[in-house]
Amino acid sequence: MKPSEDIESKRSNNLISRPWIVLAASFFLTSTFGILYSYSDFFLPLGSQFSWSHALNSTVPALALLVFSFGAIFGGYFADHIGFRNMSYLGAILVGLGTMLASQIKDLLELLVLFGLVTPLGVSFVVIVATASPVRWFVKRRGMAVGIMAAGSGFGVLVVPPLIEVLIQLDGWRSGFLVLGVGFFTLLCVASIFMQTPDDIHLKPYGWTKMSDEEKSLLVDYTPKQALSGRPFWMIYTTFFLGSFGATMFLVHAVPFASTLGISQLNASIALGVFGAGSLCSRVVIGLIADKLSRMTGVIISFIVQVVSMAVLPLSSSSLALLFYACSFGIGFGYGGYLSDFIALTGDIFGGRWIQRIWAFDETSFGIAGFISPILAGAFFDKLHSYTLIIEIATVAALAGLILSIIFARDLRKKAQGRKD
Repeated sequence: MKPSEDIESKRSNNLISRPWIVLAASFFLTSTFGILYSYSDFFLPLGSQFSWSHALNSTVPALALLVFSFGAIFGGYFADHIGFRNMSYLGAILVGLGTMLASQIKDLLELLVLFGLVTPLGVSFVVIVATASPVRWFVKRRGMAVGIMAAGSGFGVLVVPPLIEVLIQLDGWRSGFLVLGVGFFTLLCVASIFMQTPDDIHLKPYGWTKMSDEEKSLLVDYTPKQALSGRPFWMIYTTFFLGSFGATMFLVHAVPFASTLGISQLNASIALGVFGAGSLCSRVVIGLIADKLSRMTGVIISFIVQVVSMAVLPLSSSSLALLFYACSFGIGFGYGGYLSDFIALTGDIFGGRWIQRIWAFDETSFGIAGFISPILAGAFFDKLHSYTLIIEIATVAALAGLILSIIFARDLRKKAQGRKD
């Protein structure tokens, strides 16, 4: 074999393996969502010890979700300047520091600064890197790749809350925060080692060699300014907000809501794990459906499942605990499905070069929904001693998201048909 052929063979083998290694690392980076969504386990113990109302207690996860989403804008910008790997390391440090120090808090302000600001800022840095990576590394099988990456958050929600709930019951909430911080700092540092873009190591993305010249000519790279000036961006933004309203409300209030039904705190925490299982399943299943049919078909299916699950949720009770778990699975399935499809769709429409910045702006819709809905849910409960009304509002929001996704699918079909003509 000639030296030039040997070099080319090595590059080809590297191209086959490297995208999948980065994808696996991205999966574990996105599992960091398990930290933010585990706050439901801490909700009642903290409220009991510090005498916080549900509305006041809800400000912590609400601020965390808001900081997470807007922090992604800074993460996406600085990742271009200091590199994906360094951005991920910085996020790991902030996640570990904020969560470990939260174990020592003495009042709400300290918790807001540490778990509402420092930790979610770190989560946003590692997640925006993880989110952009499969879009940058895959031009073929992108839906499946994004689904696998996004399944990491479902895995985090599946595993982390139940384990932390057991730890809290054994040794208190302070130990819960400490173990979360140490565990995720270690995991994120290891995963960050592999976070590089194809350009960093002079490779082409997976599937590049199998693309025709015509397919390559259709690839575009919108700048963030160009993306934000068009209708597709705002359709994704609005639809994502409508779905996230109910999903984030449920994640924050799942345990206190279950307690009103007579379901134990441990069993309620398992429901968070069931949500994660639904999310994990959908990100792979919907990703495959999207690659075979269309992204928006996956989005529509996801919203249908979420709408039905939210509508049935108020019928749950202690004697119908399985219904509560089924609804939790369905809400997680819906949320996970449209999230992964929206990420892949953003890459399809706007290109991969600036995906980390463009998706970061889209993700603010999730943060705004995550800031509003948990506080509203807490306020409604403090006033009415029931979650029924806020769940009904969330169901209507998800239904509006379903209708908007159908309209968006029609728009994309017309645009695709126009391109063919």
